[in-house]
Amino acid sequence: EIYTLSLHDALPILVISIAAALTNQSLARVHTQDIENASAVVLDDIEKFRRFLPQLHAAKQVAIDTETDSLNEVAVKMQTLQLSFDKDSTFIIPWQRKESVFSEADAQEITDSLREYFESTKALHLFCYGNFDLNVISSAFKLRYYSATVYDVQAGEVALDENVTILQELRGKCSHPLSLDAIGQRYGFFGYRTNKIGKADRIGVGEMEFTPEVLNYLKYDVCLLHEVKRCQMEIAQNMCYSNFFNVVTNIIGNQILCFSTMNQNGLLVDSDYLLKLNMDDSPLQKEIDSLEQSILNSRSEEHTSELQSLVII
Repeated sequence: EIYTLSLHDALPILVISIAAALTNQSLARVHTQDIENASAVVLDDIEKFRRFLPQLHAAKQVAIDTETDSLNEVAVKMQTLQLSFDKDSTFIIPWQRKESVFSEADAQEITDSLREYFESTKALHLFCYGNFDLNVISSAFKLRYYSATVYDVQAGEVALDENVTILQELRGKCSHPLSLDAIGQRYGFFGYRTNKIGKADRIGVGEMEFTPEVLNYLKYDVCLLHEVKRCQMEIAQNMCYSNFFNVVTNIIGNQILCFSTMNQNGLLVDSDYLLKLNMDDSPLQKEIDSLEQSILNSRSEEHTSELQSLVII
């Protein structure tokens, strides 16, 4: 199938690919056909959910995404919850849709079961912009805490190359360089561009009828996460970046969990002190300026020493 990208769409992907080539990174590729052929099972009755639940508890790695009625991180209702154990299958739980598919008793059973799962599991949970989905899930199931380890593919991209965020200035009308659409394109996946339902249509997807195009979109959002994580781990290994997984999960992932908890529960802070730290003459800024100057001075001394050695030669 032939597809085209505008310059605005292609530029960030092209820049990242060139940077990877210049740094001798192996640009891993996702298994596109496996993702496109993945199954999508809608758990639209309680018996299907009950059969699914033991699989969820047994899974060591689960990719998760939600569809909501808006992109507001706090005042939002979850319409579908997608979960995937691998790149080959997706399970979709329809939730607060216009036509509820669950009785009140069934909805309460699902809520209780998923709350127990999210508060006790030790699985690795994959997200793209997990701060949003964690807020939605915590609100929908009234979670007290979240026990899983979080791996966010956006964090993986930044951990591999922190300069990827600079591409925001280049994107123009292109999707955000850290959107799942753009990340997927980097690893050779263009499903969102060839499917009739793409990222531009994501508001309201949770209320749409489960047509093949809608099911494709929903399964891409989770099946792709498994493949992107595999590609990121492969690149990190080729870079001899042994601490990559720890950075993504125990450092950035824990920060995402912290921010999500703050969004849900609030956190008491000293606003006056924070404003003081943000001022140009704050102690923190002075320390940063001093560190920058010492680095510049050190580099200047090294350069002077190199010039002197050349003169002597």
